Amino acid sequence: MNGVYFTYGEEPWCKKMDIWENEIPISGKEAESLPRVAPLGDYNIRKELLKDI
Repeated sequence: MNGVYFTYGEEPWCKKMDIWENEIPISGKEAESLPRVAPLGDYNIRKELLKDI
């Protein structure tokens, strides 16, 4: 599951996080293109991951 990222934080402290919780600092513009990390159930996670397939 490489390339799956979520974002959190506000500019200038935006970060993207992969499913293994590795965090990478990003710009606010890049953060706008990613889904925000939120406590979701299993159904919501699968729905988000499958929407682009």
